[in-house]
Amino acid sequence: MRKKRTKRLRPAKFSHTLQKKKRNRSLNLYRMWKNWRSRTLLLAGIFALVIGTFFGMLTLSIFNEEEMTHTVSQSNDQAVSTTNDDDNSEMIEVEPLTFYVIQAGMFKEEQNAKEEQKRLQKKKLETFIWPQEENYFVLLSIHDSEEQAKKHLEEISDEEFFFKKWDTVQASIPIAQDVNQWIDRYRDTFIASLEAYEKDGSYDLLAWEELAQENNLDNSTIEEVQTEMTQLLERVDEKKETDDNVLLQLAYLYEQLSLLLK
Repeated sequence: MRKKRTKRLRPAKFSHTLQKKKRNRSLNLYRMWKNWRSRTLLLAGIFALVIGTFFGMLTLSIFNEEEMTHTVSQSNDQAVSTTNDDDNSEMIEVEPLTFYVIQAGMFKEEQNAKEEQKRLQKKKLETFIWPQEENYFVLLSIHDSEEQAKKHLEEISDEEFFFKKWDTVQASIPIAQDVNQWIDRYRDTFIASLEAYEKDGSYDLLAWEELAQENNLDNSTIEEVQTEMTQLLERVDEKKETDDNVLLQLAYLYEQLSLLLK
């Protein structure tokens, strides 16, 4: 017959010792918590851990934002640099007009220039006011050469006028084939007109009318200049402008065209 197995029980002494250790451990923790120094150190440690974690995450976030900003800034700088390089490579210098003028005066205020203009009109002398570099120049006539300017000045020696070399303002404009060709034609037409006027006192108005009526350029600035040209040519037909005055105004329009297209 199989012997009946008896259940072994742990010694009571072992169980009692284990319970005592658990009780002592809990008591030590309780005493530690009751001890204000230990409690202060524990709370300080917890707060230090929380605050350290917070500032660590904040620093990491700031670093990532600065890195992204720096990357974007570099990309933008490269894009701007590339754009500027492209713009510089697509610019062309507008060749200035050079001629001689007889100057009646120079004024800081436009009103003073207009008063001088009215004074000269009473003496049958037509002038044109040319604004340039914050000054207003009252110009009497335009000439192809120094000799012609000097000769004309001698004919009106009763006034304290003088002649000088004059250049339109130099400017760079974007390259656009049709626009650049039109400007070149404008310059060539002006030079030919000035030479013809000095030679026999007349020039080809038809060439100017063709420039004013050309309508395939699709450029608002040139359209505005063409409108001014058309109005000027109409005044010529009505005998309201002298040839000197017309050529001065055409030279001024050329300068304004160069500046507006910059």
